[in-house]
Amino acid sequence: MPRGLLIAAALMLPVCGIATDARAQAPDKPSAAAPLPSTAEYQSKLATYTKARQKFDDEAAAYWGAVTQKRRQRNAKRRDHEEIRLDDYVLTQPPVYVGPPPPSPPSPAGKDGAETPTRKYIPVVADFLKSAQEHFGFAPQWPRSELEFKRAYAKLALDAGLTKEHIVRIYVFETGGNGTYDAQAGLEYSPRGRAISPALGYNQLLNTNSVELVAEQGDAFVAVLNARAAALDGEARQALERKVDVLRRMMKFCRTVPDDWNAHDALANTPPGLGQMMNLTGDGNGLDIVTMPAAMRERVPTANFFLRAGYERNPVVIRNNVVAKLMAATDATMDRGMNLPGARELAAAATR
Repeated sequence: MPRGLLIAAALMLPVCGIATDARAQAPDKPSAAAPLPSTAEYQSKLATYTKARQKFDDEAAAYWGAVTQKRRQRNAKRRDHEEIRLDDYVLTQPPVYVGPPPPSPPSPAGKDGAETPTRKYIPVVADFLKSAQEHFGFAPQWPRSELEFKRAYAKLALDAGLTKEHIVRIYVFETGGNGTYDAQAGLEYSPRGRAISPALGYNQLLNTNSVELVAEQGDAFVAVLNARAAALDGEARQALERKVDVLRRMMKFCRTVPDDWNAHDALANTPPGLGQMMNLTGDGNGLDIVTMPAAMRERVPTANFFLRAGYERNPVVIRNNVVAKLMAATDATMDRGMNLPGARELAAAATR
């Protein structure tokens, strides 16, 4: 794995892996205690709400469009080794909806024959494995133990240039300090619980990250695997060559859409897309944050590193709404779990 890719992966996690809680911004909801209005009253209130909401959505669309444009400009400057300046970020906070809530309809859903919305199914590890086998004929090689995985993970990260502290603090932040390599968000401590996202493993990354990385960096992965295969003989070499063939087919699939996060997200949530989950690498938003000069961190809103939907459901980044606050909150979370058993075991594995 390329050095820069793994470093970016590790450093981006304080942004993309921050957990959500019940205080996340959610769609406006009418009060359950409010009396039901007449049809005419409801239509009037609905018209007022719709107008206010449309005004807000127009303002929000303009804001988040500017965030996206600034991010593209920063990426281009970074590729050209140009200095990133303060005016390369949006320096205002996102607009907040302050209008009336949506009114309660005259007849609540579920009492007039209307269907109550069902909760969207979130795929779990078994789904990822099933899709990988069905669409690519691939079954991963399982580690014999958690410690074996920790040792392999630590070696690769150290070889890429990360320090032991980087490795352990990322692990603590994403897993709480005791997580396993196949832990999924929401199921970390209770296999009978409910997954809250497809985020998986030590780095708690999403299936969309995997599809995007295979599309953008797949050739580099193939080169690494081919080099390793060339140093092997017999069945070991053949097994690795089979993995290269699988990866090439995954690359072909991931490149059937434009190189765009939304397009990759849609593809990642198809059955073949689910077959490409991995938990070691990530994108460059976190690298953008940690390489930012200290003098800029008090000025730059955290919204610059998110899509609108991800930001609005993440109370941590809303509360810590500039980079300096977010980094402080992230450090505090890491500090609290450094002495837990899983963290100590990884620290030992990362000691040379």
